[in-house]
Amino acid sequence: MKFEKFTPFNLKAKKEKDKTYLWCPIRKKWLIFTPEEWVRQQWISFFLYQNYPTGWIISEYTVTYQNKKKIRLDLALLDENQKMVLLAEFKKIDYQITSLDLEQLLRYASLLNPEYLLLSNYKQVFLWKQNSKSWSYYEN
Repeated sequence: MKFEKFTPFNLKAKKEKDKTYLWCPIRKKWLIFTPEEWVRQQWISFFLYQNYPTGWIISEYTVTYQNKKKIRLDLALLDENQKMVLLAEFKKIDYQITSLDLEQLLRYASLLNPEYLLLSNYKQVFLWKQNSKSWSYYEN
C-alpha cells in the first residue's frame, strides 16, 4: 500500500441557512461540515480516485464488542472477501497527532485485525503494517 501526497480534492458541498454540508459518496448523504469530516472526505476522495470500489469502503461505522461496548470507526477499507485491509483514524487538520491517538487506533485494531493502520490529519500521514501480530511503521 502506497500513499503519495495529494492536493485537496474539490468536495461536493452545499450551504443551507447557517450550516455547510459535505456530500459523502460512501454513506450517500449530506453531513455537517466539521474539520475532521473534511479530512475524512479528502481520504475517501483519494481512495475513490485510486479506483478503490465504493462497496469496499466503510465510513463512520459503529462496532459493538463484548455485547455492550461500542467504537466508531472513521474509515475502513475491505478486500474482495470483505476482510478489513486498512483501519483509519482521522483528526482535524490543525490537530497535533500524539501517541494517545495511536493507542486508540491500536485498541480498535486489536478487535478488528486489519493489515494496515492509517492515522492522519491530512497534513501528517502515519501508516503501519501488521507483521506477525506486531506493527511496523510503514515508510511511503
